[in-house]
Amino acid sequence: MTAGPAAGGTSLLEGPNGLLELNTTGSGLPATVFAHGVSGSIATTRPFGSGVKGSRTFFHFRGYGASAPAAKPLTYADLEADLRAIADLVGATQALGVSMGAGALCSLLASSPRRFKRLVFALPAALDRPRTDDALDGLELHAAVPLTDRAVLGAVTAPALVIAQEQDPDHPVWVAEQLAASMPNGHLEVLAPGGILLRHRAAMRELIGGFLNGEGPLSLSGRSTRHNTTVRTDQGAKGNHG
Repeated sequence: MTAGPAAGGTSLLEGPNGLLELNTTGSGLPATVFAHGVSGSIATTRPFGSGVKGSRTFFHFRGYGASAPAAKPLTYADLEADLRAIADLVGATQALGVSMGAGALCSLLASSPRRFKRLVFALPAALDRPRTDDALDGLELHAAVPLTDRAVLGAVTAPALVIAQEQDPDHPVWVAEQLAASMPNGHLEVLAPGGILLRHRAAMRELIGGFLNGEGPLSLSGRSTRHNTTVRTDQGAKGNHG
């Protein structure tokens, strides 16, 4: 249940561990929930939904925006609980997670693999093994992982789009490759360097909008598509992070 309005046209939901700030635009179905990254917000996540039809709900995890402060270091279980509370409130039929939000979505799917009809994972950074590189040092979740075994994602039968970009040490392509390969209807799109919402904003609008609107030309069979560049991918035993 919502607890009332917040500043800036958003609302507050009584979540599992305090108030959560959310904002819904559009109306009807599909109903998509958007989960932000570790340095993200409602505002920075909105561009991911610019081409998506129906209702679009953006929210702040605890510790962000007007949501309740995080009483302890955040865990993926905390993030999953926040995402689930928002998704259930708005009756979300599909979901998009960015970086940390993609990890929260993975955690939710581990226990509820058929919760959503369509899924987008943008710039995933972790799966089931702690990262051994130093790209995420200093971040609260730098040693955490959303899954104990990514094989559980084999039960996720919904079409899933995984988006990565080359030369992004925080979000290595090999993590996205492992994630897409873990789901029977996963599809990987790898973009050239330059920022997915900077250099590739128009392409992202078309790609995500077309996919979540059910209009995209993707052949969802675990295949991958690379755009404009080819860079060697590290798929060693480094693990993952989010």
